[in-house]
Amino acid sequence: MPPDVVIVGAGPVGATLALGLADSEVTVTVLDARGAGEPARGERSLALSHGARLILERRGVWGVLAEQAGA
Repeated sequence: MPPDVVIVGAGPVGATLALGLADSEVTVTVLDARGAGEPARGERSLALSHGARLILERRGVWGVLAEQAGA
């Protein structure tokens, strides 16, 4: 059976959407150009807005992300 939602791109927006749908009753598939376990390209910085932080805090992942080396 095909998924209810297909998210193309596992970057910040796609990953956050997938996380937001994780507790719902819809099935989700995330597609990304990188292979599973493949590191992100380069040493790019990412700036998140305060609103993005609030979303991640509500989902219970902000603390885990903040503890990562280089975060």
